[in-house]
Amino acid sequence: MTDGSGATDSELFQRARQGDRVAFGDLIERHKDGLVNYLTRLCGSPDRAEDLAQESFLRLYERGSRYHEQGKLQAYLYRIATNLFRSQMRREQRWQRLGLLFFSSNGSYSEAAQQRQLLQHELGQQLGEALLQIPMRYRTPVILALVEGWT
Repeated sequence: MTDGSGATDSELFQRARQGDRVAFGDLIERHKDGLVNYLTRLCGSPDRAEDLAQESFLRLYERGSRYHEQGKLQAYLYRIATNLFRSQMRREQRWQRLGLLFFSSNGSYSEAAQQRQLLQHELGQQLGEALLQIPMRYRTPVILALVEGWT
């Protein structure tokens, strides 16, 4: 990709690696909307998508030395974002399991309240977009191909 000045992602990222914050800002401007749209479709929440996108750009900046130029910076950025989302999902699932174990063992929640909470959570998941029902390994390529227009 190039911007109005003709700079490619590779050129901007190379300048950003050398400390050019304006170049990195140009990369963010170039990719933020697409990344946020992708993440919104992936996770179903615009607010969560914004947070994940910010974290993705931060990781790209901090760990940019690990990227070896192959003309696929956008794909690399989206992989970072996807991995962050997966990690967040695993963390949430662990906390949910821990919460159920904790609350059921100390008796502070009645069984009816626990069931109601579980049913509300399940209902929220079922009412999400159809994309959220697709397994993660298929959801990512479907969103990238059909929604973002990637090959």
